[in-house]
Amino acid sequence: MLRATSILSLLVATFATVACSTIDSSDLETSGMIANIEVVRLQSGGGSDVHVSLTAGTLDFVDLEPGDVLKASFGDEVVTLDEGEFLGAIAYNGHVGASAEGDVVNVSLERAEKTPAPDSSVTLPALIDI
Repeated sequence: MLRATSILSLLVATFATVACSTIDSSDLETSGMIANIEVVRLQSGGGSDVHVSLTAGTLDFVDLEPGDVLKASFGDEVVTLDEGEFLGAIAYNGHVGASAEGDVVNVSLERAEKTPAPDSSVTLPALIDI
């Protein structure tokens, strides 16, 4: 199972990283990956954006190879996350309809050749005023 942690922002992680590199998912067992999952609820009530980065250690971002795919789900809704890259940091992004306190967004890593990680989740907290 992936170890899931929420992070404030992938951009913060990107800029905090002096140098980063990538590693192909085919070179790693699932147990060697760390999932950083961020679910951002849109103020308009239009659902939530899901951002996931996979790392192997501190500075190595995982590049998913064909056959390996990240998906996010909320209820019956399932979306395949799209890969994006910024300054060498790889993230996988999508959008789901979760918008209320207590809604649960699940993230799964499906792998054709290796052990999958089907059950990482984030529960939306109550909104706070800043």
